[in-house]
Amino acid sequence: MANTPKEYALKVSEFKPLYEPLGALVMAFADLEATLTFTIDALMGLTHPEGRALEVLMVSFSARIQLFHTLALMHTRGKALQDEIPDLISRLDLAYTKRNDLVHGAWSIISKNGDFFGKIKYRAKGGLKQNERVHKVSTDDVWDAHKFIFVTSLKLAKWRDTFNRSHYPPGVWRPVRFPFSDK
Repeated sequence: MANTPKEYALKVSEFKPLYEPLGALVMAFADLEATLTFTIDALMGLTHPEGRALEVLMVSFSARIQLFHTLALMHTRGKALQDEIPDLISRLDLAYTKRNDLVHGAWSIISKNGDFFGKIKYRAKGGLKQNERVHKVSTDDVWDAHKFIFVTSLKLAKWRDTFNRSHYPPGVWRPVRFPFSDK
């Protein structure tokens, strides 16, 4: 009898050692996406329902990074908060790259002793080249990427908290504020 996809994934797959760290990475990135969205909401002075309505339209993470960058430069008061923006942008870009490299594309390489895994991914930018970042990956490498994404989310949440406290009440810097109906 043939294995179901779930049975194959849980019992047979040679890539099973990657399941836990990749799952944790995906969950951490989902949290980072939410944190970035909440930060954009704070910068725009949006209520929670308004932010959720906008979130549906912001499918692209790179577009969210660009929007955060622009709004942060427009609305942030205080040198300390302003000085943190370039590092946050750099971390968001790198977190996005790490997630994409590790999550997208099929894992197809296993070292003889099973301690490294890889993908064959090519990039045409600057000539056809193998993406070396995913050619030889250990489970520790995936856990390191998870930690980087997790810490980036914490740093962004801390930045947003400081922004909210220094720009209270929300939306005050906006010239017009439309009330949200409870209906």
